[in-house]
Amino acid sequence: FTGAMLTDVSFAGAKLQEAKFECPAKLLLDESSRLRRRVNADSCDDKHVTDLRGADFSGAVLHGASFNYAKLSGARFSRAQMQGISADNADLTGATFGYAHMECASFVSAKLIGALLLKAQMQGADLTNASLVNATLVWTQLQGANLEGAELTNAILHLTNLYRAFVK
Repeated sequence: FTGAMLTDVSFAGAKLQEAKFECPAKLLLDESSRLRRRVNADSCDDKHVTDLRGADFSGAVLHGASFNYAKLSGARFSRAQMQGISADNADLTGATFGYAHMECASFVSAKLIGALLLKAQMQGADLTNASLVNATLVWTQLQGANLEGAELTNAILHLTNLYRAFVK
């Protein structure tokens, strides 16, 4: 799905374990061996970003899937199984996560601006440097989550469990 434009597509109920919705690995020429090798992208241009704006992942099984750098604004993840996913640097502005399971997921530097997390399970999740500006978290479980450097300006955390979460 790398670089695909799939706006408003429905993956409701799909089984997409280990799926890659991220920037492609870059091809580099190793001068010493004259071989080309792939390395993970540390940035992504708009030409290679996977566009999943408004996509519906409700009830989808996404264990270990990768959404790094993907455009997912307005996406719906209600009751999705997202344990161990990676959504580093993803744009999840206005996304909804009702009853989603995201234990040990990575959202490093992700944009979760205005996102709705209702009874989401995020124990052990990594939200380092994520933007949760204007986000609403209700009954969300963040035990042991890493929120270092996360921006929570105007975020609403109602009955959210932050036991042993890392916050600076």
